[in-house]
Amino acid sequence: MKHYWINMDRSVDRRRHMESQFFEHSIENYRISAETPETIKAGDYTIVRNEESIPSTTPEEISCILSHLKAIQQGYDDGDQYFCVLEDDISFINIDFDKILNYAEIAQNKNKENVEILQLYTSSHPVVIQLYNEHFLKSGDVIIKRTESYPGAVYYLLSRIAAHKILDAYVMSKNKYDLSYSSWTAADNIIYAPVNSYVITYPVAITDIAFGSTLHPEHLPNHEQCNNIIRHIWSVNDQRTMFARQTVNA
Repeated sequence: MKHYWINMDRSVDRRRHMESQFFEHSIENYRISAETPETIKAGDYTIVRNEESIPSTTPEEISCILSHLKAIQQGYDDGDQYFCVLEDDISFINIDFDKILNYAEIAQNKNKENVEILQLYTSSHPVVIQLYNEHFLKSGDVIIKRTESYPGAVYYLLSRIAAHKILDAYVMSKNKYDLSYSSWTAADNIIYAPVNSYVITYPVAITDIAFGSTLHPEHLPNHEQCNNIIRHIWSVNDQRTMFARQTVNA
C-alpha cells in the first residue's frame, strides 16, 4: 500500500523518523512537501472561506488542509485504487492492508455502503476508550461509521473514489480552493466530510509528542494522554496481530 506522507522541508528530524519506519516495514512511500503560510502566500493562492471560521482558523490550519489535499492529489494522480495519507509524527505497526480491506468489506456489508475512507488514528483519549470498549469489545466491530466527534487526520486509508470526491469538493482550479463547507475549518473535518467515512476501533498507531507541534502545541498533553491510553490497551489486550503483517512488540 503506497503511503503519502506530509513533511515540512525544515522538519529534518521528522523526516528521518518516517523514513526509518518505511524502510523497516518495506513500505513504498512518497514524501509530500508540506504547505506553510509562507508557501501559500508566495504561491498566490486563492482560498474561499466560511466567514464564521475566519476568526478561529489559523494560517497554519489552512496550510495543513492544503497539504492533505496535495497528498491526496498525488495519490489520485498515481492511479491506485487505495492509498494512505499520513502526517510525520506518527509511529505505526506493520499494517497488513489485506486484513484491513477485509474488515472494511465486513463493515460495508453491514452498513450497505462502501467504506471510502478509513481513519486509522484517533487523537482523543475519551474517543479511543469509547471505540475500544463500546465497539471493539462490546459489539465486536472492528470498523464503524465515523462521526465528527472522532478527531484525527494523522493517518488514513482512502479509495480512489474518495480521493476524487474530496478533490472535487475543495479544489476549484490550480492554487484555488473552496474551504467554505463548514465553520469548523480543520483537516479533521474537511477531509472526511464529502465521503463515506469510517474509523478503526482498535488502535494501530501512536504519535510522538517529542517532535512538538507547529499547529496546536497546546494539544500536546492531551495527545500524550491519548498515547498512554493506547499503550495501556496494548498492554492489557494486545490485538495488534489482527492488523499486522508480523508479530509486534509492546
